[in-house]
Amino acid sequence: LRQAKVASEEETPEMFFRSDEEREKKRAQEQEWYKDLPEGLREALGVGADKASGSHAVCQLCVSQIETSDIILLNKIDLVDEEVINNIEAVVNSLNPRGRVIRCERAAVDVQDVLAVLG
Repeated sequence: LRQAKVASEEETPEMFFRSDEEREKKRAQEQEWYKDLPEGLREALGVGADKASGSHAVCQLCVSQIETSDIILLNKIDLVDEEVINNIEAVVNSLNPRGRVIRCERAAVDVQDVLAVLG
């Protein structure tokens, strides 16, 4: 077996940026992007304007997937307080008002609810 470590921007900035100015410019762009997120989503993802980091791409992916989904499953709701679930659902609805949110536990969802997207 062989293990390979993936280099990160924080550990090896010289591999990702040509100069310190380029690195600071990227950080500034990330901070601007975080400001555009709804506050509830920033809190749910554990990021903020002061926490620009490698999680930027993950946040962008999450937002993009929510915005373009027809159906959004909120799984494991049995592990979270009702208030938290309501906050997350409100954020999801603000990102995608047309998406259908389905709450579930252990991914137990009727197949017709997921596959019957038409209508």
